[in-house]
Amino acid sequence: MTLNTNAFAPTSAVLHRRFRHFLKQAVAGANVTVPFKQEAFHLADEHSERASAAGAVNTLILLKNGKLRGDNTDGIGLANDITQVKNIAIEGKTILLLGAGGAVRGVIPVLKEHRPARIVIANRTHAKAEELAQLFGIEAVPMADVNGGFDIIINGTSGGLSGQLPAVILKFSATAALPTIWCTAKRQTVLDLPASGANNRRRL
Repeated sequence: MTLNTNAFAPTSAVLHRRFRHFLKQAVAGANVTVPFKQEAFHLADEHSERASAAGAVNTLILLKNGKLRGDNTDGIGLANDITQVKNIAIEGKTILLLGAGGAVRGVIPVLKEHRPARIVIANRTHAKAEELAQLFGIEAVPMADVNGGFDIIINGTSGGLSGQLPAVILKFSATAALPTIWCTAKRQTVLDLPASGANNRRRL
């Protein structure tokens, strides 16, 4: 079996049209990344339970009947990295989530399944953090008010794509700091990530 991949970056306005055209090229599905995960949710004809819980999709699967099934593997991939690769239990831990986009939406339901003591979300636009806090039953704080005391920091900000770290990460240390987006080698040094960025790509 030969696996061919093709990457394209449409604007939100043309995502639906471009993707439907893409499907006509005998593909089995697609991986969707920032900033289109919430748009991809609406592209899907049906959703997995975890995609429905997140309200965001990072995997679109073309079914035999021609319909699209949306899934979200962000949460389970991140949880596996924390518990299996880093060998850190999530249960009872205090977690800080930075960002409020589709990637963060995808990880919250799975993190809650591991029964952490507390999940706090902070975002540059505080209203978006408050929206997710109310939706998922977690806490929201303004980015400027974030203090120490967290066991796990998860960086889900879009700035990470260009290697830019939120200043708050450097304010205090944590047991683990893992991004929900593919990271560069520069970020791995700061965040104590695995040696290869490709290791993180599998969960997106």
